[in-house]
Order: sequence, then structure tokens, then C-alpha cells
Amino acid sequence: MRRVLALLLAINLLFGLWLGLRAMSVSEESEFLPASAARLELVSDLPPDVRASRERCAELGPFSSEDQLQELPALDESVWSLGTVVTGEQSLYRVYLGPAADRAGALAILADVRQRLEEAGLDIDSYVVAEGVLDNAVSLGLFGNVDNAERVRDQLLQLDFDAQLEPEVRRSEVLWLSARLRDIPEGQLESWRAILAADGAISISENLCETIAHRK
Repeated sequence: MRRVLALLLAINLLFGLWLGLRAMSVSEESEFLPASAARLELVSDLPPDVRASRERCAELGPFSSEDQLQELPALDESVWSLGTVVTGEQSLYRVYLGPAADRAGALAILADVRQRLEEAGLDIDSYVVAEGVLDNAVSLGLFGNVDNAERVRDQLLQLDFDAQLEPEVRRSEVLWLSARLRDIPEGQLESWRAILAADGAISISENLCETIAHRK
């Protein structure tokens, strides 16, 4: 009996010693963890001198089209970068014929379609697509409702036209200009502010370059 008690006591002592050593090991490891592993720092929380050391950029926008950029004098493409931001998407449905092998063939199909639509008493807009994957196709409408698109396609099929229906996605995009502050000619931003003041939707702001890059 005494041997059993002695054995149990020895086991308890060894187990207690193991727990103590394990706790010390965990404590030592936590002391040597790098500061970056212990916490995250927001840029806004950094000291001013540290923030100033980060490279900063100017950002202008949004512009609805590249035509608006013509209003900015001395726009150097080697300094300013043009980026796009998608602001929305719309699902549409196109009904079309073709595409033809060339523009002459597309115009011949268009003339035939318009004549037969008129004879059938159908008022359907038609035109030749001038660019993109459907270049030289004859479009019979771009619809926001698939039921309307199917109705027009079926009317054309009844006239023995090989009408096709395909979905399209239209994306709304705006343009933004950005450049490193150190690369911008002196006084350029100030002169542009006066020009852009007439359009309240376009603004000039400054931010960390890495923040602007992530947003694009």
C-alpha cells in the first residue's frame, strides 16, 4: 500500500513540474514576439513625422468621360495616371442578325430587314453595329426586359430571319487621375482648382499613394 501511495505522489510531483515548465515556455515565447504580431497600427494613428515619410499622391475626379480631361492644361501623361472605377452594372438583352462578312453585306441585310418589317407592319428599330464583337451585325434592339427581347426575336423568326438573342452587361464607369505629389509641377494643382471649381462633382484630394492604388 505504501508503495502505491509513493508512486501516486511521484506522479503528481512530475505532473506539477511539467505544468510549471510549460507555463514558463509560453511566457518566454510571448516576450519575444515581434511588435507587429502583437498589434496593428492604422495609418491615421501613426505619428505625424512617420506619416510624412510615406509617399503621398494627389487624386482628381470623378470624370464622366475623357473629354472632360481636355479642360486641364499641360496634362502630362508621364506624370498623371488614368484609372477607372466601376460604379454600376446593368443586365440587357440584344436581338440581332449576323454578323455579316463585311460592312457592305451588313448594309444589304439591314435594307432587307427594314423592307420586310415595313411590309409586316412591325415597328422595330434596326441599325448596323459598327464595333466590338458584333461588328457588322444588324441590331434589332437592346432591351432591359428579357420578355420584350424574346417577343421581338420571335417576330423576326416568323419572318424567316435567323434572329439571335444574347445577354449583355453594360458597366457604368468614372475616371480618376492620380500622380505622386513630388512629380507634379509646382503650381499645377492650384491652377486646376480654379478650372474645376465650375464642376462641383470633381474634387482634388491628397492621400497615401498605397491607399489610392488599393482603391483602383
